[in-house]
Amino acid sequence: MKIRVLASCCLAALLPQLASAAYPPMPSGAWQGIYDFCGKLDPKEREDFNREAKSLFTGLSPQQITALRENGDYKRAYQVLVAVMSQLTHDDALKACQNLAGEHSSRDGWVKRSHKDDKEQRR
Repeated sequence: MKIRVLASCCLAALLPQLASAAYPPMPSGAWQGIYDFCGKLDPKEREDFNREAKSLFTGLSPQQITALRENGDYKRAYQVLVAVMSQLTHDDALKACQNLAGEHSSRDGWVKRSHKDDKEQRR
């Protein structure tokens, strides 16, 4: 129980900071980690999560995408988010992913706003 509460608090505290970070590799890695984790956990939403993950790199050249994915901040953010989400119980993680899927499918959820902020920071 304590681990679940701690992991949920860490995730809740970390996401807004990552979404508003001035350096794009960190939020991109975090979002990629979330989408990959949720895509494996919730096969019904896998396509939506894959589509959202691909949207992280819209407007970037293949070389820029490779450089971003090889960036240490990107890798660390990815690993942190996957590790935090892995600490949740299966039911809690599935619920979080389903909520995330509902948010990004509504087209006005926090995922879309955060992606827009991340893309603007790349420019």
